[in-house]
Amino acid sequence: MLVLPCRAKSTPNINNQFAAGRIGFGCDLAPPPHILRMEKKHPHSNAVYKIVAQTDTTFGVEVAIPDSLPTTVTSFTTLAEAERWITRHREGVASGASLRRRLFDPGES
Repeated sequence: MLVLPCRAKSTPNINNQFAAGRIGFGCDLAPPPHILRMEKKHPHSNAVYKIVAQTDTTFGVEVAIPDSLPTTVTSFTTLAEAERWITRHREGVASGASLRRRLFDPGES
């Protein structure tokens, strides 16, 4: 297989992506220095939580993230359950937990 030298940082080398088992570039490039200095914050680190009563006598948690529309997590049967979810969510965010984990499932105890 022919792998051409890296001509430009933004030019992907399609031949190399299959050899490496991933999409890659024709040469290994270090991240630009400004990327290394960037603060790595969880997207929910500045979230604001508000417990709201639902019409079916359950509770929901409205989660407002800066620069995003708020979303509501619903079906908490008690106020304490909603508060527990907020606590677990904040702890997960603080620990840097992935958003894809089931850590934040409202059905878990």
